[in-house]
Amino acid sequence: CRGKRLDTCNSKERRTRLLADVTLERLTTRTITSRSALDRELASTERRGWAVDDGETEAGALCFAVALPGRGAPSALSLSGPAERMRARQTEIVDALAAARERLAGNE
Repeated sequence: CRGKRLDTCNSKERRTRLLADVTLERLTTRTITSRSALDRELASTERRGWAVDDGETEAGALCFAVALPGRGAPSALSLSGPAERMRARQTEIVDALAAARERLAGNE
C-alpha cells in the first residue's frame, strides 16, 4: 500500500524504469499481477491522493496510505487492519492520515 502511494510520487517514465525488471508476484487472489492493472491502480491512487491495498498483500487485510513529501527519503504513513473494520471507517481513517501528513509537514 505504501509502495503504491510512493510510486505515484515518481513521474510515469521513472516509474516505468524502476518497475521494468520487477515481477508482480501473486500473494493472494486479489494481488495485482499485470503491468496494465498496476498502471490503472497507480493512476487511481494519484487521483485520490491516497493508496489502498484491499487484500492484495494479505487476505482479509485492508491498508490505506498517504505519501509524506519533503522528507528526504521517500516516506509514507499507513494504517492496516482487518478489512471489515477498516472498510467501515475508511473516510475517518483516510482523513486522519491526511491530517497527520499535514501536521508532520508543519501545515497544521
